[in-house]
Amino acid sequence: LYQTITEVAADLAKGRGCDDAVVAARFKLDAAGFRVDYVAVRDPDTLKPLLGPVKRARVLIAAYLGKTRLIDNVPMPPPVSTSR
Repeated sequence: LYQTITEVAADLAKGRGCDDAVVAARFKLDAAGFRVDYVAVRDPDTLKPLLGPVKRARVLIAAYLGKTRLIDNVPMPPPVSTSR
């Protein structure tokens, strides 16, 4: 779970859109045997949903592994600058 959530946050920092990052995370978690409750990209201050590429976000995931429900959240790291 932690590996996937940190990958999503890193992808967002590289400019990946929220919807694409969420779909990829769900796919990875499903493939690893999790039953996904939710994957969300939210505004870190208001927790409102975000769309498209973002500059600030918090990634939230909840998923079941067997009967255990796991939850985690991480902040998106600062955006990666591609200019030199």
